[in-house]
Amino acid sequence: MFEQSRKNKAAWVPAFMAVAGVTFSTLQALGKADAFCITTGCELFKTISIQGYSLWWAGTLFFSFMLVLCLTGRRAPALAVAGLALFIDTLLLIFMAFTAPCFSCLVVAVLIALTFIALYRDNGSRNRKPSLLLIIWLFAFCPNLFGTVNETMGTWAIAGPEQPDMQVFFSPSCPVCLATIERFASNPDANIAFFPVAEQESDVNTVARISNYMNEGTSFFVAFKRAVRDTSSGNASPSLSLRWDLFRNKARLGTLGVTKIPVLITNGVPQSLLAPAQQPGTAFTPAPDAPRQYPTTQPTMPNIDQFSGCDGEAAAPCPDQTPAH
Repeated sequence: MFEQSRKNKAAWVPAFMAVAGVTFSTLQALGKADAFCITTGCELFKTISIQGYSLWWAGTLFFSFMLVLCLTGRRAPALAVAGLALFIDTLLLIFMAFTAPCFSCLVVAVLIALTFIALYRDNGSRNRKPSLLLIIWLFAFCPNLFGTVNETMGTWAIAGPEQPDMQVFFSPSCPVCLATIERFASNPDANIAFFPVAEQESDVNTVARISNYMNEGTSFFVAFKRAVRDTSSGNASPSLSLRWDLFRNKARLGTLGVTKIPVLITNGVPQSLLAPAQQPGTAFTPAPDAPRQYPTTQPTMPNIDQFSGCDGEAAAPCPDQTPAH
């Protein structure tokens, strides 16, 4: 009698999770929760729709159905539906692990898992064995969590705007990087951000000196030249926060699979590399009987016939890049 009465009572804990899921999914479907979009996967997955309807509406329907089942005490059907949703979510998490993590999707994944756990424990003994489906879900969830943390760590720019046209990752001990800084940092009006990377311990001290000079009001270009030239000024006692910032920059390059520096990341193509007829907004109309053009050996960038860089394996200057004495 008591057991029958308990089964007909509302399941308040999973019902609360369902309310949270309905609210969050609806806000996402209406585009009112963009603050949670902190990873690249959010932009990737929010454009997916079925018959023109966002997948977030499917989340709203699921959590609404779960809310009705929980409030009416239909624990067994609610557990079955939650288990099916957890299985589908596991497949989505596996897919995201091989593409890009979506933080908003992870929030919904946690709500689904918590709903399932509450119903799973409520429908039997509290000492019952852990759910195999939940264990598989956890293994699929962890890589996405680690990927999200890695992406949200971000990078640290020692100089430059927050939204640059070009990002330059450099190491003070790399001769090619020195030439790159000379080329790009000499123009104070350029929309370029500079991200230091420590290939060896001396780089940490050099970056610390650059930071100290800039704190005194010196421009990045002048501070960089002074720090590289004044190696006899001693160590600048780099802080733990500086080492962490340098580690974040190096970790970012690691995720990109970079093996040499400097690394230049641009938003778009510099206009200096486009022919007048290829400027943005200008249509390209080839000659009627023009012969087919094949790739040539002409450089793709002005005054550059090959790409050079340092791999950080040795402290010696890169081949063919030794500065003249």
